[in-house]
This record gives sequence, C-alpha cells and structure tokens, in this order.
Amino acid sequence: MSEVENGKSFNEVVKVAKDLGYTELDPRDDLSGMDVARKGLILARLLGQRIDMNTIKIESLYPDKMGPGTMTLEDF
Repeated sequence: MSEVENGKSFNEVVKVAKDLGYTELDPRDDLSGMDVARKGLILARLLGQRIDMNTIKIESLYPDKMGPGTMTLEDF
C-alpha cells in the first residue's frame, strides 16, 4: 500500500507483487480480508474473547464483481 500512497495504481502494485511472488497464486486470497480476519480471530481467542468469524466485519480490497466466482484470475 505504500506504493499506492506514492502514486502507483493499485492494479500495477498488485501485478508487480504477484510477479515477484509476494502474493498467493491468486492475489484475491490476500486482498479479500479473510486472511487478516482469521489471524485476528486467533489473536482474539488467545486473549480470551469468545467470538466467531461472524462477529468480524470483513471488507475486501476488490469489488464483488471481481471475485473468484465471477472473474477469472487472468482477467483479474
């Protein structure tokens, strides 16, 4: 995201990160927010919170129309 803050487009930054092997094979796995939510859930439970995944609000960095069920990885 620091590259985006420096003026590069989000698309360009994601493509470069993917090409460098920094992302999952499908970058949407990293950008969906689910991975962060899972880690947050684990930390919360370790701290004694009794919550489940439904308690966590997840916001993806890409719109639904670009999701795995509607757009191919190549088109993404």
